[in-house]
Amino acid sequence: MNVTGSYYDLGVGEPIKDFILRDSGDEIAFDIQHSDGYYYTVNIKRHQGTLFKGTAISQPDGETATLTCRVFEDIEEGIMVIAGSGWRYAFKPDNYRWHVELQRE
Repeated sequence: MNVTGSYYDLGVGEPIKDFILRDSGDEIAFDIQHSDGYYYTVNIKRHQGTLFKGTAISQPDGETATLTCRVFEDIEEGIMVIAGSGWRYAFKPDNYRWHVELQRE
């Protein structure tokens, strides 16, 4: 399946790389080369309904963020939206909101 998309935070779109959809859509993985200079590998799994939870691992330092999001999909249009409500690091009190838009080519 060919998919294109972008990751957004602070209104800046970052290209999604190596998108993988597994287990009938219950698991999603992708990579982001972020403008902050880090490369992130994101893995999320369905927790309940549209609620997904997972992790983002940054490179080169290997820090892990805990993620919470909702995944919405329009199969007929080939569109998926991931609305991230949580991106938290254990050593920081901050929570970052994030957003991903994907569209089948």
